[in-house]
Formats: sequence, C-alpha cells, structure tokens
Amino acid sequence: MLSKSLEVRSKDNKINKDSKFNMGSKVNQANKDKVARSEVMSWQNTVVPAVKLETYSIMRRLPPTEDNKLELDTYFGYHWDIFQNLYNHPYIILKHHKGHVYENDLIHQHVKLYLIRCGVDLFFFKLNRIELSLVEFGVVYLIVYSFRVFDGLDSYYHSFVDTDYYNEVPETGVTREYWFDLQEVTVAPDGIERIALTVNGTIPGPTIEADWGDNVVVHVTNNLASSMNGTSIHFHGIRQNYTNQHDGVVSITQCPTAPGSNYTYTWRATQYGTTWYHSHFALQAWEGVFGGIKINGPATANYDVDLGHVFLNDWSHETSSSLEIVSESQGPPTLENALINGTNVYNDSGVVTGSRFETTWEAGTSYRLRLVSGAIDTQFKFSVDNHTMLVIANDLVPIVPYNTTVLNIGMGQRYDVIITADQESIGTDFWMRAIPQTACSNNDNPDNIKGIVRYSTSISSDDPETTGYEYTNECVDEAMSDLVPYLSKNAESGTSLLEAVTLGRNTDNYNRWYMNSTSMVVEWNNPSLLQVYENDTMFTDTSGVVRLDTANEWVVFVIDTTMPVPHPIHLHGHDFNVLAQGTGTYDSSVTLNLDNPPRRDVAMLPSAGYLVIAFETDNPGAWLMHCHIGWHTSEGFAIQILERWDEIEPLIDYDVLEDNCNAWDSYVEANSVEQDDSGV
Repeated sequence: MLSKSLEVRSKDNKINKDSKFNMGSKVNQANKDKVARSEVMSWQNTVVPAVKLETYSIMRRLPPTEDNKLELDTYFGYHWDIFQNLYNHPYIILKHHKGHVYENDLIHQHVKLYLIRCGVDLFFFKLNRIELSLVEFGVVYLIVYSFRVFDGLDSYYHSFVDTDYYNEVPETGVTREYWFDLQEVTVAPDGIERIALTVNGTIPGPTIEADWGDNVVVHVTNNLASSMNGTSIHFHGIRQNYTNQHDGVVSITQCPTAPGSNYTYTWRATQYGTTWYHSHFALQAWEGVFGGIKINGPATANYDVDLGHVFLNDWSHETSSSLEIVSESQGPPTLENALINGTNVYNDSGVVTGSRFETTWEAGTSYRLRLVSGAIDTQFKFSVDNHTMLVIANDLVPIVPYNTTVLNIGMGQRYDVIITADQESIGTDFWMRAIPQTACSNNDNPDNIKGIVRYSTSISSDDPETTGYEYTNECVDEAMSDLVPYLSKNAESGTSLLEAVTLGRNTDNYNRWYMNSTSMVVEWNNPSLLQVYENDTMFTDTSGVVRLDTANEWVVFVIDTTMPVPHPIHLHGHDFNVLAQGTGTYDSSVTLNLDNPPRRDVAMLPSAGYLVIAFETDNPGAWLMHCHIGWHTSEGFAIQILERWDEIEPLIDYDVLEDNCNAWDSYVEANSVEQDDSGV
C-alpha cells in the first residue's frame, strides 16, 4: 500500500520531518503504465508551454526562499513547496536513464539536474495523484522510496543531443565567475621537486565548470614576477563566437598581461563537453598553466558517474624554456616522465618517488572519463586493462558512440569515454595506461606512465598484475570512419588554400618551422587586433596572415608535408571538418569526404602526409592556426586567419586592449624583457 504522505529524505538518508509530498489518493502500481500513457496527455493542457531551460534559469535567479515565493508560486502553478524540496535536497540515485527502478534509495543529482536544468515546466503536481508529470517526457512515479523514469525521458534527453548547437543555444541567464592567480611554486608531481608556474598553486589548475548556454567570466592576475613572464589564458576549443578579443592569444588578440596586472575574459558556453584552458604565452602552458573546462550538457550514451577530467601530460624536471634551446638547436628533447592527472612515480637512480593516480570504481557502474592531452610533444595511447571504452565525443563534438580498447590521443585533443566496471570476475585491480608512442615521442619512462583502477571490493594496496592490450606503435588519429558527429552536417568544397609544411634554419642557425615558406614571428606589443582596429593592413612578411574577407564562405585548407614527423593541427575560433587525412602525396585523386565528416578543433597531419580541413567563415576575428607541439609553435609553425576584416573592428573593446598593452610596454621598458620566440 502506498502512503498518502511520502516522506522526503535528505542526502544522509535521514527523514526530513518538515518536508512531505502530501498525496490525496493511491495509485494501483499495476496500472502505472496505463496512467503514464493516458493521463499525462490531458495534464499537459494545464501546464505553461515549455521553453527549454527556462525553469533552471528561473531557479538560479530566484532560489525558492520566502522572498521569492509569490513569483515562483505563480510560475510553477502554485506548487512552490515541491520545487523548494527539489531545490534544497541533494537527491541521490545510481542511474539517469529510462526504465531503471531505484528501491530504497534517493533521487540522484543527475536526475535532479535533468528535471530542473534540462527543461521548463518539467514538473506538474496533479492533485489527488501520486505522480509527478514531466510535461515533455512522461510520468515519474514516487512509489514509497522507489523512483522510475518512463520512456519519454530518453527521447527528451536525446532531443537535446539533436539540437543544432551551432545555431541554437539555451538561454540560462547564468554567469559563472572564476578568479585565477598565476603563481610560481615548488611542485613535485612525480616526487622530484622543481619550480613551476601554476594556476592557484596547483597542477592542473582549477576546473572551469558551466552549463551549456552559461556566460563565463575569468579574472586572471599575473603574479609571475620572479620569472618576469607575461601571460594570457586561451580557452582551447571554445569558438568565441563574436568574442575574438577573449581568445587569449598574445600577439594576436592581446598584448601579454604583465606581472602585477589583471585581465578579464568573458565568453559564452555555446558548446558542451570537455576541453581545457592554457596559457598562450611562450611555453608557459607546459610549465603548469593549464586546467580543465567542463560544460555540462547532453551526451550520446548513458552513464552513471562523471569522473571529470583525466589529464595526460608529459613532464620534465627542467623548465620548458631551458629545453627550448635544445629543441631549437638539436631537435625535440627527451622528457623524463609523464603524468596522469598531475601525478606519477619516477625511478630516481633506483629510488622510486612520487605516487600514482588512483580511482575507485563500483562494480556494475559506468563511468565517464574526460580525457585531455595537455602534452607538449607526446602522442599517447590510452587504455584500462581488460576494459572496453565507449567513445562518445571528440574535442567538443558529440559523436555516434563506438567501442575501442586502445585510444589514440594527440596533443591538445580530447575524448569523452564511458567505461563500465564489469570485470570483477577477472579481478579488482587494473592498470590505467598512458603509453607514449616512441614512433614520434621521446620519453625516459615510456612503460611506466600508469594509474590504478581499483574496484571497491579490492582489499589490495599492491600494484595490479594485469596485462595491457596489444597495440601498434604509431602516431595517428582515431580512424575517420569512427568519428561520426551525432549532429549530422555536410561540408562543402570551396576556395582551396595549400599550406606546405617544411623545416629549416634561420640566420642564427636555429630550427624554424614554415608554412608556405613563412615562419611566424609576431610581436607581443603589437597584436593583430590592434592593427585591425587602426585599419593597418601593412602586416610584416612573418605575420603569416591569411585574409578571408567573404562571409559564410567555405574554405578548404590542404596542409601537407614530406617531413617524417606528424603534427597536431589546431584551429582557433572554429570546429573544422576533416575531409581527408593520409600519408603520401596529396593530389586530385584523393577523395574528399563531404558527407558528415569528422568535426573537431585538433587533427593530426600524418607523418609525410596530408590533412585536408574545411570550415565556413562564420566567425569574424583574428584566429590562430598552429601545430600544438609546443616546440613547433614556438619555432614558427603557425598562421593567422583574419576573418571578415570589416566586421572585426566593431567587436573590439579598444580601451581594454590599449590599457593592457600600455601596462605591458611599461613593464618591458622597466625590466628589459626580450622576445625570443614566435610570439604566440
């Protein structure tokens, strides 16, 4: 029998005596499917028409306090008490997909977020019923301490995945604000101490978290006085639609922010998924100035627990700036180690230092891992022994899920994967592996970059004894045929531009990378946006400028090389379409895939091969395209795209641009700072 008064339990499972859903009558459980399909339709007519995400926006602006009761009561059909309970209590449940019954448990945060965040009038309390009606996706039954989501939820959930996020963004009315303090601190991520540059004192830095449609404001204070480093923060993969000035690239969108100065970035989360931020000043990103960005939104497959970011970074016990001298004169240096989420062990002359990344999983539970390669020059293969990964996104693009056991991830790339803890019959302790590919990466610790997955039933503290999957030592992307965007969009052929990549030496006999015979050198104190604002079209020969003045035109870049070195190509301000990718010489016989090709913001130019990418000129600004190997960017492997010149100047806040440049100029003059790299 069902109680007429359903008690609400809090997170610690204690009954909240003051919070009850008062029910007027009982529902026969055997008839619940019938009710779900027949009653809800008539209820919909009594509810305010749904506008996606408006409820969440209202709840954020007007939390359910007594002061806001009248307005919320009016909006929610005079059932404010229900929403107060939903807002105040951290409901807990194990799954967030349809058809799963939860006995003697509480409603999980995931469900709470779907019910409040992802819809509008998702709840309607029908008097004399024991159901909550979710207008757009059926009925949720509160049956004593059980909870069931019927099949409408799944279709509603996927309706968000189907949304064309390039043209439609939720209006949340929410602003997320963060404060970053760049500091020089002593760190020992693998047990070996060294000075590093950090965000708020940690490596990785704090995660920026927002919801799809939110506004994000990041205040950056540069306290890197000892190293006399300027700085900037680039929000990797964020398209910055019509906010080019906040892309955070020195010499392109701003002057460096001087030590002792502040800079504020503002942008909107028009995409959702996994990415990261990092400095775009010299090699600072690989000195520790980076962290995660998590934008909550729909996914193309169900999972139980979001584990957040898993960063893969190569790591040296020397500073990147000192190693750059080696790279310029001799070629890429060999790094001592690599880290998983900022930690690993190191064998220092027979003495093992540091500690491994560990995570505990519950058997039968599925976990979302947000993989990010923050490496300066290491291609990884990622795996968890005995487990299969379901890949659901590349970069910030949801894809049709596919299974793999070993995942290729290049510098700057991101993959979202779901792994189910379903191997308890095999064991309870498993290696998580990030394996540098020696075909293109040099590391002194290639077989020992590991984390540990322990099931909650494990009683061991020893290293796992599992065996890794077999793999081919190679530096490649995941197969194009696997990276199918869930939101289908075709590409178009258009104006083609050829960018030949070569390596040479400058007059000082240092290595320099070239695109179409130009090795980029731009000036910290004269960013491109300043030149655009002043209508100064006289860019230097080393500026690497490509002007694309026509709006909404498809442009195809053919990037090729005869060099036996792969390069991760990153474009700011856009997701690009990968039309072709292969080894050998590119010519007219190569077939271009225009039918919903992979979309992303970093793709691999294969060793002695070609990469063909296309995008539409739909975002005015000065956008950098570059190799995401840190040494190569520093050595000139970049071009800048000036997109829709006439529309850029009105987007520029000149006062902010000028004030920041003046502060930098004053600092340089007082401290005799010299530029010794490409400027980006």
